[in-house]
Amino acid sequence: RKAIIEKKIKRPLTLFTYSLGVNEVHALPRRMACATEGLWTKIGDPEEITKKLSSYFKAFAFGLGDGKNDDFVAWVEPYEFETGSNMGTTVSAPVYDRSVKPPVFLGVVGIDFLLSAMDQALGVEKGSTETLNAVVRKSTAHCPELSFAGNICQLESLRRQAGDEEALCTKNCTGEFVDIEPKQCTGVSDYPSNLWKNAYNKFKNYEERVCCMFGLKHPSDQCTASGPAAKSSAQGSSHLSGGAIAGIVALCALALCFCGICIPTTLRNTPPRQGQKKPIETEMSHNHHAGKASNSLS
Repeated sequence: RKAIIEKKIKRPLTLFTYSLGVNEVHALPRRMACATEGLWTKIGDPEEITKKLSSYFKAFAFGLGDGKNDDFVAWVEPYEFETGSNMGTTVSAPVYDRSVKPPVFLGVVGIDFLLSAMDQALGVEKGSTETLNAVVRKSTAHCPELSFAGNICQLESLRRQAGDEEALCTKNCTGEFVDIEPKQCTGVSDYPSNLWKNAYNKFKNYEERVCCMFGLKHPSDQCTASGPAAKSSAQGSSHLSGGAIAGIVALCALALCFCGICIPTTLRNTPPRQGQKKPIETEMSHNHHAGKASNSLS
């Protein structure tokens, strides 16, 4: 049956099967998954459905980690941005740690941009259907090659994570399971430190966000954006405040006092060592003593 289906769809068949409940109905879905290089997962608690279904996404993500899919990117169909009536699209690509073998999936990086920007890049009129057709072709033209052939232990590692030991299809990888989760550094949280950082530019137009003056195609020295990030940068590069200047002046005055008065006084009051001449009293220290005497007499 598998061969018949693959002949009709002209691509490999992979089944992800799930068993919900505690009844003994797991043998058939498990056998179907193992026969098609897929994953079977038993879901004992209905609240675990979302977590268990993630094995589907992880399997395809790891399948993109080989050399055949190095340049793979995904385009989505144009949609309306939440900030207004502008249409845009998103292009994204999976990120892997390729310092280990097999590569470990880390996450996804993507960027959003307006269709009007693509109109300008393609040299067509704003709102042209040519831009829309180009995005549609990009989003459907390339299908990645997903195969675990030659790396069955990686697939078995995914099966074990999704459904424990009973989800395994072979016993050949018992001592050769591979890492399928990125190793976290000590003290680093799984959560972002500033989730709403991009909200700084939510109500700014394109020119304000990229510091681009109207009519120009490159960033300008005069940035019109004035969000928290811009204010913080401006404050960091501005001149010293009045309080800081006053503190520096006071510190310099104290240093002069120490060098001009305290040191000569210390030298004068220190008895000479045996065989050492008495230090010569400087003009500054002499004037200092005269001032002290006149003050005491008055």
